[in-house]
Order: sequence, then C-alpha cells, then structure tokens
Amino acid sequence: MPGANLSVIETVYMMDLCPFETVAHPTGAISQFCDLFTEQEVRRSYLKCEYYGYSHGNPLGPTQGVGFAKELIARLTNTPVREGASTNRTLDESNTTFPLGRQLYADFSHDNDMTAIFSALGLYNTTVALPNTTIVEAPQADGYSAAWTASFAARAYFEKMTCQGHDEELVRILVNDRVQPLTQCGADHMGRCTLSAFIDSLDFVKADVSMDLFVKRIY
Repeated sequence: MPGANLSVIETVYMMDLCPFETVAHPTGAISQFCDLFTEQEVRRSYLKCEYYGYSHGNPLGPTQGVGFAKELIARLTNTPVREGASTNRTLDESNTTFPLGRQLYADFSHDNDMTAIFSALGLYNTTVALPNTTIVEAPQADGYSAAWTASFAARAYFEKMTCQGHDEELVRILVNDRVQPLTQCGADHMGRCTLSAFIDSLDFVKADVSMDLFVKRIY
C-alpha cells in the first residue's frame, strides 16, 4: 500500500480484518484484506496471538479464566462459589442470578475468554511451549490450536453424568465436539474422570496462584 506506514500492531489488526470481514459478508465472499498477506502469515499470527495472549504463553493468560472455572466447580458440585479471583460476588451469591441445581446451563463468551478458561482448567497442560517463529499443528501440540479451540462459533460442553458400574458422578469435556483426554485427572478411554478427581485436579483454579503476580505487575 503506497504511502502506508503501519506499526506492527496495526498490521495485526489488518490481518484480523481478513476473517472478520469474510464471516460478516452475506455470501461468505473472501475479504480482499486476505490478499494482503500469505495464508502462512495469517495462520501464524492468529495461532500466536491466542497462545501468547490468553494461554500458557502469557503468565497471566490462564488466570483470566479462573472466574468461570470457579463457577463451573460451583455448578458441578451444587455449592456456592468460593470467594476468589475474577468472580462477581453480588451475582454469584444470588440464587436469582446464579442458580444451582439446574439440569442445563448455557453461557456465552468470547474466543479470547474461552482460551483462558481452557487454560485455567488445564485442558492443554501437556502442550509444549509453542515457538513464536514456526507453526506447530494441533496434532503435534497435543490438541491445542486456536483454530481447534477458539474458532468462530466455538463451543465447549462440560458434562456431568451418572453411569452404571460407577459409584460416583463422572465429568467429561468436549471442545468443538472433540472429547478432551483429561489426563490430569486420570480419565478413562472415553475421556471421563470422576467428579472428585476432576475437582482435585484444579489446583491452579482453587489456589489463585497468579493473582499475586497480577497485582505485582499492575502496582
């Protein structure tokens, strides 16, 4: 673009216009902004922005998902939210705004928040640190990829079930219809952990370990 003098962050924003304008187009026509970059450049930028912004590539990335994780524990165990980081005490202490004992809950969020939530829950703890110079595809990253986890219209399902032959309730998590292995709580071949084992595996969520880091960096 003759005469343009874009900063690095402005260049990233230009890349963002490629998928956003494409998905907003009434016929799904590929945005002309996509022609400004190679496919490899666009893929590399998106993968790294999610990982280094909201996942383990950022020391504070998983911390941003702790609030939802605490509320998930409350819903799975039918107990009030334990006080701590990133929760709204006024809303969570009200049975009107945060009811318990329901058969189904539905929450709506943003792709960045979903990445932080998955990281707080330890879903991709086995993913090695992703380099910022090359692309590591999801199968080689133990299932982590922004395209696999936080695509447009991404969905996650947190299931609690009772099954014959099991004395305790079981938990299973699906991200975009992919069953997560939940190795951190000893899942079986169907990706199911006992409820107690799953809760016990959430040490990061229960400890608020990164909030001190957050306070130190801010203040």
